[in-house]
Amino acid sequence: MLVGARFLVSSIAVLLSLAVVTQAAGVSIDRDGSVIADKSVGEMTKESFLTYLDTKQSMLISFYQKDNAESDKALSDFETFAKEAATRYPDLQLGKVDFKQSPYLTARMLLTGVPELRLLIKGEDSAWRAYNMEITFGAEEMVHYMDNQLWLDEAPLGGQAQMYCSPFNFCGKALAFIADKSTAMESALPIPKWLAMLLVPAIITFAGRFIIDGMYGAEEQIRNLLGYPRAAEANNEALSDIESEAEQDADAGAKSKRETSQPKQSKEKKAQ
Repeated sequence: MLVGARFLVSSIAVLLSLAVVTQAAGVSIDRDGSVIADKSVGEMTKESFLTYLDTKQSMLISFYQKDNAESDKALSDFETFAKEAATRYPDLQLGKVDFKQSPYLTARMLLTGVPELRLLIKGEDSAWRAYNMEITFGAEEMVHYMDNQLWLDEAPLGGQAQMYCSPFNFCGKALAFIADKSTAMESALPIPKWLAMLLVPAIITFAGRFIIDGMYGAEEQIRNLLGYPRAAEANNEALSDIESEAEQDADAGAKSKRETSQPKQSKEKKAQ
C-alpha cells in the first residue's frame, strides 16, 4: 500500500515537471501524452527561407500587409488551413511575410501585389519550382488544391509571362540580392525600397516587350533602307506564292486525271 502511494506521488510529480518543462519550451502535450504539433504560422525570414531550401520540405508562404482588410482575411484563412496542414501535410512548411519588412523575399518571389500566396515545390529532379496559389482560396480550397496536387496542371513562375525570370534562376536571385544589399536605394529613389522591388517584375515585363517591339521596328527600318518589302508584305507575298503553287498543283492533278481517263474512253469505244 505504501509502495503504491509512493509510486502515485512520484508519477504525479513527473507529470507536473514535464508539464512545466514543455510549457517553458512552448510545446503542447495532448491528454494521451503525445506532442501536439505547432499550428501557429510564424514569420519567415531570409535566413529561415534559405535554410528550408536545403531540405526536401515544400513551402507555402503568405505575403501580407499590416492593417489591410484583404490581407487580414487572407491570413485568417491561412491560419485555419495551418491547423489542418499540421497533421495532413507534415512536410509542408508554412510561413508568412510582411512584404514591407522583407525586400529580399518580396523581390525573389516576384510579387506583383499583396496579399499573395507562393507555393514552392521541390521536384524529383531536386529542382525548386514556384507557383502562384490563388489568394481567394479559403482553407477548404487550399486543402483541395494540396490533396489533388493541382499545381501540376499549372505553369510555374518563370515562363514568358515573367520574361523567364524565376525565383530560382539568376534573375530572381539577382533581384533579391539588389533588394537586400542596396542600402542607398531608398535615398536614391522617391519611393520606398519595398515598393521599388514590387514594381521590378512589372518593369522587367514591360522592358522585355519594349525591346522585342523595338527589334521588330528596327527590322522594318533596315528593310526600308535596303529596299526590301516590309515583313508583313513579305509574309503576304510568301502566302500568295504558296496559294498559287497549291492551285497550280491542283490544276496539274486535275489535268493528269483527265489525260489518264481519255485512253480508257477510247479503248471502250473501240471495243464497242
